[in-house]
Amino acid sequence: MIKFLRNIDYSTKGDVLSGFTDEVVKNILIDYYQNNLKLNEIIKKYSIHTIASNLRKEFPKVSTSFICEICGEEKYIQLPTKKDYDKLVNNDQLDNYFVQDNRCFSCGHKNNDDDCSCDYCSKEKRRKILDTYFLEEIRYISGFGLREQLYLSTILQGFNISEDEFDIPSFSEIKNQKLPQMFFDGNYPIDEIYFLKEKNILEISPRSSTTAFCSNKEIKQDPKFANEKFPNVFYKTRVRFSFQNLKNVYSEKDEHWFSNFKFLTNLKFTETEINQLWLELAEKELFKLFDYQFREEFHFEYSSGYSEKDENKAKQLIKTEIKNLLFEYSPSKVYCMLYQGVKKAVTHKQKYGMTHYRDNQVQFVISYGIKSWLKYNEERISDYDYPWTSEMSLVSTLFFKNILQNDEWFYNLIPIDKVEIIEQDFMEYFCGLSREKQLSLLEKLSLISEYSLLREETD
Repeated sequence: MIKFLRNIDYSTKGDVLSGFTDEVVKNILIDYYQNNLKLNEIIKKYSIHTIASNLRKEFPKVSTSFICEICGEEKYIQLPTKKDYDKLVNNDQLDNYFVQDNRCFSCGHKNNDDDCSCDYCSKEKRRKILDTYFLEEIRYISGFGLREQLYLSTILQGFNISEDEFDIPSFSEIKNQKLPQMFFDGNYPIDEIYFLKEKNILEISPRSSTTAFCSNKEIKQDPKFANEKFPNVFYKTRVRFSFQNLKNVYSEKDEHWFSNFKFLTNLKFTETEINQLWLELAEKELFKLFDYQFREEFHFEYSSGYSEKDENKAKQLIKTEIKNLLFEYSPSKVYCMLYQGVKKAVTHKQKYGMTHYRDNQVQFVISYGIKSWLKYNEERISDYDYPWTSEMSLVSTLFFKNILQNDEWFYNLIPIDKVEIIEQDFMEYFCGLSREKQLSLLEKLSLISEYSLLREETD
């Protein structure tokens, strides 16, 4: 006799077996688990009106001593498949299987299981999410300049958000949808959204799916979240984002607050803000055009070793080159240099190869392409049009048409102070350093300053 048959509660058998006595059902189980009859053979032997894939679900369940903490009903354990049963027997684990604290068949609850999805636990998770992320008080918005308003407008228009909606959908919800290219890195603007989140312009939505938040079991697996509990840790690509705080701050001041932010009306900004964004967006648009020609058209590589770090370093190299050219030339002329430079590099490669530049193909294009072409054509740089085959990013379209209101921006020299940009780049670099490295750099700059003053005195 199979031991676990002693604990079978035959009242839990399914409808298909309801016409059979308990003794017959016991014989069916013995045939399946002990006599190795297949389900089809059992159906034929006992004239059971069902199909093989459904029969095991109709088997009665094993009674346990556990009481469900939610509904108070006794919990039952479903019988294993024949394959699992044989594994349990071979590993001497059968007794352990039948004393496990398993799912309640009455309400679906699993005791002490963070992944339980019964109605009670689902409602409890939702309550905790609401308690944590529902905004009752206004949060201070730290910095809401032109960049922030442009990013917000791009996101609201890109997702076609209306004032009646409260949430920006998560990446996992729209990953298969066709969206306009809002910014420059992929279709979903995760970096820009988190930029706005850090300033309390956007926040995690309490209407996010419960699966967007890590369970306590998952949190325990990561040491850096040792002091956290559900729902304080979340998946960046699964959570929704809300502009409820923005509404709380501005709705009472201005009834048109939403349309103002979405369509960039009633803007206030400085000339410095305009010029910095002009330079930044022109640089990114030109890099996008260069990237297509460099990789797609002529099959160069940023990193032959497929290292993400090396690839990013190579991309930064050409971005810096583009920015430096934009201090002296209009975007249309820089595009001409990039386009002709890549073609010249291709010609050089076909004639002489890349020799020492095989692992640094961006530098090869800059040296033997862009700089070489510019050396002999500096007086004959044409104004190239923005290619009609390439779609401008939404953020650029909104900036140049709605804010700058200059359809000729691509042909205009950007009115930017190079020293001002260098100072801005330095501040961004400095703020990204650790406190220790900041102090070390300040000490070096102090020594340089003292040396410069000393030279002035001696001169």
